[in-house]
Amino acid sequence: MVTLRKVTLRLISFLFLLYVVAWLDRVNVGFAGLQINSDLGFSSGAFGFGSGVFFLGEAKSEIFRWIYGFAFCNRAKKSSNNES
Repeated sequence: MVTLRKVTLRLISFLFLLYVVAWLDRVNVGFAGLQINSDLGFSSGAFGFGSGVFFLGEAKSEIFRWIYGFAFCNRAKKSSNNES
């Protein structure tokens, strides 16, 4: 029970840190949008669409990175277990 509590505390702390970093990333894009809209003459809708496409692409690449990462790790574990 103590081990589960320690793991939960560390995991929740790390996940909270990741959440804050992701939130800051979105806020920075919003602040950049204020300057980009006036400099390049974008409407707020065009900037919103562009940033949405960017974040969807980023999420898609993260999903594929996790899938291939797990597949590679499992393959590496299987090959190392067969050699021993």
